[in-house]
Parts: sequence; structure tokens; C-alpha cells
Amino acid sequence: MERRGREYFVHGSYGFNGYGVAQINDATNSSKLGLGNTRASSIASESELRAPSEMFAVADGRTYKDVLDSGEGKIPGLSSFMEMQLYYTPREETSPLHGKGYNVLFTDGHVVMTKRANLLFPPRTAQHWNRDNQPHPEVWAPRNQWAVQN
Repeated sequence: MERRGREYFVHGSYGFNGYGVAQINDATNSSKLGLGNTRASSIASESELRAPSEMFAVADGRTYKDVLDSGEGKIPGLSSFMEMQLYYTPREETSPLHGKGYNVLFTDGHVVMTKRANLLFPPRTAQHWNRDNQPHPEVWAPRNQWAVQN
């Protein structure tokens, strides 16, 4: 666990789509787009998911080099945030653990290997992050904040 200001970030091997395509610090939209989490006002119900077979639920974590490895159950030398993060690239990100992509669990239960360039590029996949299956470009971070393509 890492503390930043008043927030705690839990690290793990997988990320949960709690915020949708909204920036992680955009509390006004995050609980309405993603699946919700303990810091959001509510968890999405099944009836709120417009296209369960197209919505991202859980994925392999985006890992980065952990310069301050505290040994809190992290992959040695690597760390990942609990929430799936479309824009934010913390510290020095490493390559995906499965080649050029991530295993993604959709809300209907199927799993697909998704290329990093697709998962983290809003024009291609923004709607898959959101419970209403709409891209919501009005909440996208400025392009210079997007994760670098590779």
C-alpha cells in the first residue's frame, strides 16, 4: 500500500475498472462510468451495464519499476495499481507481462488478450471502459497525458 496525500493506493497483479474512461481524480464522473469501488459512491449493478460482453472488468496490472520495494506482496521489482488506469503512467512503466498486451476479463466473464496500444488508446476502446458503452470524450485527459504507445 502506498500513501499519496490523503489517498492510499493498493498494489497487486490485476487492475479493476473502477473509474471507467474518466481520469482517476475525476470523482464526479468516475462512479458513473466504471464499475465503482470503495472510494466511489456505489458499485454498478448488472442492470446498469449496457453491453456486458464489451465492458472491461479486470485486467493484468500495468507494472512499473518499484524503486522503493517495500515487500508488501508485490512482484519483486514490479508494482501495479489496483485500479485499471487508462491515462496515468506512474514512474517507469515496464512492458506488459504477456508480450505486447494484457489479459482482460470482460463483465460477462470471457477473457481476451488485448494489445496495449488498443487498451490504452481512448479512440479505439473508450466505450469498453464505461458501463453505458459510450466513449465519453468529454472526460478524457488531454492527449499529452495518455499512456505512451508501444
